[in-house]
Amino acid sequence: MDRDPPIHITEGKDVDSVKLEDIKQVAVIGAGTMGSQIAQLFSQVGRYSVAVYDLNDELLTQGVGSIIENLRRYFVDKGSMTPGEMDNIVGRIKGTTNVVEAVEKADFVVEAV
Repeated sequence: MDRDPPIHITEGKDVDSVKLEDIKQVAVIGAGTMGSQIAQLFSQVGRYSVAVYDLNDELLTQGVGSIIENLRRYFVDKGSMTPGEMDNIVGRIKGTTNVVEAVEKADFVVEAV
């Protein structure tokens, strides 16, 4: 099994110094039930670009599929969101099986595994 190279954090910010307006890119580690819902909320409510990491493409496909199904079922089908708005939300979410790619540009990282 191929493994991602270790991540070495060379600089970071103290949590107290992070300002909400400085966050542009979010990474969510884990595309399961919690991770996909977290990614959905960051994109839907915060309008952030979200990178979602998981171990393989099947897990990513399932995670993004559940986001689409939830948005359709709870918002589009009830008339509180247009299909175009749903597409915009989903379009801000990108899946990857490379953890370095997921976090390298992230201003905020959430672990949901």
